[in-house]
Amino acid sequence: MKLDDFHLDLRASLAPPNHLAVSSGYSRVRPELGTVMGVSECFGPPFAARGFRFRVNLNASDYLINDTASKGKGDVGILYSGGTWHLDRIERLGTYHHIKAGRLMSFGIKSSLTPLANQFGFVMRIELTNRGPNVESVRVRPQVDPGGPSRFGLSGWSFHPPEPGQFAPQVQDNVWENEQVRITLFQEQSLLEIDPGATENTWIAVVFSEKESTPKPPPHLEHW
Repeated sequence: MKLDDFHLDLRASLAPPNHLAVSSGYSRVRPELGTVMGVSECFGPPFAARGFRFRVNLNASDYLINDTASKGKGDVGILYSGGTWHLDRIERLGTYHHIKAGRLMSFGIKSSLTPLANQFGFVMRIELTNRGPNVESVRVRPQVDPGGPSRFGLSGWSFHPPEPGQFAPQVQDNVWENEQVRITLFQEQSLLEIDPGATENTWIAVVFSEKESTPKPPPHLEHW
């Protein structure tokens, strides 16, 4: 028996959006449903990331491609096309296919969201496949809405996560912080050069730690 024997097709899930999560036993992370790379609130005593949101947009040949779960007409960005819940991660698939200024831009997108086991936070692995006829230069642009992270001892949790803390403003590049918690974003290979028919990967990690701490990036991000 393998871990993949316990997977669940997300299209078959009837659970409310705030009930779907994946846990390492240390961190518990929610995906933002309808998006391919969005992440919602995270929990892992003593830390709680209430109101937290994480999105990834793409800049491909000077065109912005959003991952906003839009279902309108025209160029609405990346279209979510399904996913799978696993015991240790959540995988999602998406597609983008449009003609921009007479030039076909077509991508397949796959993300893998994995909660960290030795720190509070998560790693996201992103695969981009260039299905178009041209070499594409793609910049992967993560966006963090820090919300109000907080830090409470186990006695402060009861049957519900603690109330949100103060808003955590950005204090330096890729770092957000309030009076209790620091949020640090790590990214590898933000610019991808993708040949026609090729697939390239990148990794992004978000780590929550105590205020004014200096967390280390998760080791060997390529493992994820």
